[in-house]
Amino acid sequence: MHNLAGVFWIDSCDLNLTSNKVNHHTEHFPEEHLIVRRGQPFSVTLCLKSGGAKFKPGKSIFTITVQTGTFCSYINQYRALNSQSHKT
Repeated sequence: MHNLAGVFWIDSCDLNLTSNKVNHHTEHFPEEHLIVRRGQPFSVTLCLKSGGAKFKPGKSIFTITVQTGTFCSYINQYRALNSQSHKT
């Protein structure tokens, strides 16, 4: 069993779709998925739940792993998540 004492629990995740789509020139895609260009920065806002590890600005360290979905497709030379991907 894993020790979860140092885990930050996520309450919500804002993918900042509007600004990310504009910054990555993907606003013409009708999907409500995050579509970004490889190698370019994007922003995501995480709101943490109380009850998990206490976040200490400037001291707390955590890792976020980002993966593409299992069903990816190439549309007009862009890689996009298929509609079968999971929504959270």
